Amino acid sequence: MNSQMMTIRNDIAIKYYLDLHNEEDGLSDKSVLFTIISYLLKTSKAKTPVFKFSSKTLKYIFGERLTDETFKADLVKSIKALVSAGDLTTDPDAFTITKSGLANFYLVND
Repeated sequence: MNSQMMTIRNDIAIKYYLDLHNEEDGLSDKSVLFTIISYLLKTSKAKTPVFKFSSKTLKYIFGERLTDETFKADLVKSIKALVSAGDLTTDPDAFTITKSGLANFYLVND
């Protein structure tokens, strides 16, 4: 995502604006993706955020929730679904959020 401008979409569900997307029963694939993107944006020290993360990063994002085996299984299912949908790509060391993954929540201008 070199030198691209991003603005949050005005047509996303209000639950994302109010940070209520994780309050629902169970996880949705999109809420997982939004949570990861939000974390990467908040913690990035670079001018242009890098949208890569590892399984270790998930421990920082989801914290104690990962000790719940049901939550962990649901998270793995969501990540697999995001990869299948093309919202994430994988390599041996990390996951990368694709432009189409970002486009679920942001307008990305080249």
